[in-house]
Amino acid sequence: TRATTENRWEGGERVRLWIIGGDGVMNMVDNFSVKPDGKLSVSGMEYNWANLNEEKKIYGLYPSSRNIASFFVQADQRDEGYQDSDCMAAPYFYITVTSPDKTLVFRHVTAKVVVHLKVGNGVTDDELKRATVTFENLTCTGGNINLNNGTAEQVLPGIDRITPNEVTPAADEYVRTVRALLPPQNMSGRKLTLIHI
Repeated sequence: TRATTENRWEGGERVRLWIIGGDGVMNMVDNFSVKPDGKLSVSGMEYNWANLNEEKKIYGLYPSSRNIASFFVQADQRDEGYQDSDCMAAPYFYITVTSPDKTLVFRHVTAKVVVHLKVGNGVTDDELKRATVTFENLTCTGGNINLNNGTAEQVLPGIDRITPNEVTPAADEYVRTVRALLPPQNMSGRKLTLIHI
């Protein structure tokens, strides 16, 4: 299974990079692939520096199919919908041929919410195992991604409902653990988790 949601590359993931040369010309490239060690490889294209001191500005987005104007998460995150909701941005930095560090740092722009279910207050183990858990009062559509700092703007909550991903096994001492990826949004005064027993 793909694992970027757990902060590791499996290899083969596709990222989109924007490369701006010293002449101001921007190249958007979708054919970068990530190796399991986190290094990028590109096929069929080379980037040349005019001279050793020329700076290039680089920033990136994962997956390559994402849009910087807005992004979305899946309403059903039970299976692949969880991984398909992942979105990461690498804020821009400048490099030259001789730069000692050419590391592009990808940061998650989604918020991960984890809920643990535990027996108590008259609720039994069996009831929790059968319970339906949903995250309510949300929006699945995120805001603009700021590639200056690798974050997404906070959006207003909506009326969307998200079915979370089941973590197996559950965290120690809990009957169940569920998780979901959400666009950043202010949930003050709003009920988030709904459990039907």
